Amino acid sequence: IYEEGLIPDDVASVQTSTVREIARNLLISIREDDLLRAAEAGTRNAEAYDLFLRSLTLAPEDALPLALEAVGRAPDFLLAHWWLARIYGEIHQYGERTEATAAATMSHARRAIEIDPNSPDAIMAMAWASYRTRDWEGAQRWLNQVRGAPRTEHQYLVLSAYLSRRRNDWDEAHDALLGAIELDPNSSSLRSQHAQTLLAMR
Repeated sequence: IYEEGLIPDDVASVQTSTVREIARNLLISIREDDLLRAAEAGTRNAEAYDLFLRSLTLAPEDALPLALEAVGRAPDFLLAHWWLARIYGEIHQYGERTEATAAATMSHARRAIEIDPNSPDAIMAMAWASYRTRDWEGAQRWLNQVRGAPRTEHQYLVLSAYLSRRRNDWDEAHDALLGAIELDPNSSSLRSQHAQTLLAMR
């Protein structure tokens, strides 16, 4: 147990190893590169960090209370707000589509931007939140800001493909999905999206 609930600087390597272990052994919906951000842009509050890690292994509805508790303990935990924006966005798009879920999606993405306006993760949170809440133009504007940014190439390509399909630009969507699959070849979801795109191009 860390003294006074703070994570000392010399355990960063332990944090990274923990995140890698989660990425290897659990079936979750995000890539190892995304998980490793937890070690690089985490919090010194050990309890918040533990809650965040545990939430990453769960389905959105089950992850939600843990992630909310994490930001309750560490309000400036950028990656926890990034994760909450993703959780609420998934719930809004695929489950309970209400004004409340839309507002929560945008609220946590905006909080990530407030914490660090230049963070590629925060900007991607805004891009995905805009997409999930059907603000296609806003999503594209935010996405344009992270083109070529470190660690965001995979998510950039995926969202770029989805937005291209919205514009009926199927060739661009196809190329973006192929790029995303090259970075994440084991993703059955991406391969399914690619197959759907090929069918639409016939």
